[in-house]
Amino acid sequence: MNKLWICVFAFGVVIIPVTLAVEPSERVGIGQTRLFALTEKTKSSFAWVPPGDSWLGGGGGKEGQNSFTLAQGLWCGQYEVTQEEWEAVMGNNPSYFKDKPKHPVENVSWNDVQEFLKKLNATNKRSGLLYRLPTEHEWEYILRGGTIAKMQSKYSFYFARGKIDLVADAGNDLSSLQANFAGEYPAGIAKQGPTLQSTSPVGSYLPNPLGIYDMHGNVWEWTSSQEGSLRVRRGGGWSSNGGHCSATFRNRVGSDYRQNSEGFRLLAVSLEK
Repeated sequence: MNKLWICVFAFGVVIIPVTLAVEPSERVGIGQTRLFALTEKTKSSFAWVPPGDSWLGGGGGKEGQNSFTLAQGLWCGQYEVTQEEWEAVMGNNPSYFKDKPKHPVENVSWNDVQEFLKKLNATNKRSGLLYRLPTEHEWEYILRGGTIAKMQSKYSFYFARGKIDLVADAGNDLSSLQANFAGEYPAGIAKQGPTLQSTSPVGSYLPNPLGIYDMHGNVWEWTSSQEGSLRVRRGGGWSSNGGHCSATFRNRVGSDYRQNSEGFRLLAVSLEK
């Protein structure tokens, strides 16, 4: 894959009490992660997404034409919400691929996710955090690794070199050795690869340049964005072809739509004014 220009480094995991997301005197950088409480006994890992300017809509060698600014930094789930996390909050497991606690929860509609968020936020009213879905523009900004110049938006797939080395390694080809999708239908000039025929444990592949995993493939991710009565989902899933896992591909379905490749990822934003 073509190497990018963004050099960032991981700073390791920081475990803190769940009060405010960022203390006023604190500096947070790319690569930092934190554990935030979902329930009294269940915590989930979030990676810092810094504010900045970016370009959306590019890929396949063409630069993006849509400028986007993330005005305030936020925390993004390092992983898609897992079955064990859903069960801890909701007390049930709707997944088709059941009894796989480290796999993403799936078979959840947009409406189901709203009930999850309602219960999650009610449980954590004193945390100083609001959990929510990303907008589709926030989602794409995060996938691409945050702030990038226009010339840097011509790629469809964004990974880091390693789990610790977050130097960006982006390109327009995608093999199922890099993400969980239908490997007989790779993107670009990538070779055909294995097809798992199911979800995979979250974090099984390399992260993106912000240290966030599985934004390409595994399960489609709900966003808060909508067109008419339809909700926008992004990222592709385990049964998708490689092109559907790109940074720009978007799909719209009804808010009550459920599928065994349909999941979601959380954002955590500070309520501090």
